Amino acid sequence: MNTESILIVDDDPRGRKLLASYLKPKGYDVLMASSGEEALEIAAESLPAVMLLDVMMPGMSGLEVCRTIKDNPETRLTQIMMVTALGGEDDRVEGLDTGADDYIAKPVPKAEFLAKVRALVRARTLMEELSQARQQLERKNRELELKKTLAQTVVHDLKSPLTTVVGNLELLSRKNGDPEDPTLVRARDG
Repeated sequence: MNTESILIVDDDPRGRKLLASYLKPKGYDVLMASSGEEALEIAAESLPAVMLLDVMMPGMSGLEVCRTIKDNPETRLTQIMMVTALGGEDDRVEGLDTGADDYIAKPVPKAEFLAKVRALVRARTLMEELSQARQQLERKNRELELKKTLAQTVVHDLKSPLTTVVGNLELLSRKNGDPEDPTLVRARDG
């Protein structure tokens, strides 16, 4: 069963209902918005895995919503599929150039649509894992850099007292005439 949330954005209630009827039986948590502005509010609150976005809407177009979602660091991982009656190659290219991750023309073929949604959910999951791994790696690098700096500081701070101790031991050794002292052994044997 799926628990990923999918936001359907379409000014036509019939379009929203149709897509929801495909997704709900598959276990997706379906959210709906009737405008671009409403979609941005819901996306900011719920961070959906996938957004199904109509291109032609009054007010803020789907392309503007897509651009805004992808420019926002908080929502940029949301996978966007443009779902639109605009099926020409130029329309698809424009949608993809705007930042959409996929594109499907209306009327939406159910099997293809569901396969594309599954692919987008997988992509979102992998991107999230990659993002977390990157953050963990950055954190480990910072820790390693701190440890390196600490080790250098400890070595530096111990070097002066150890040099003094070694020097004093050599002086004591010479003063006491320690037969094991290499300088005394050389002088004696020399």
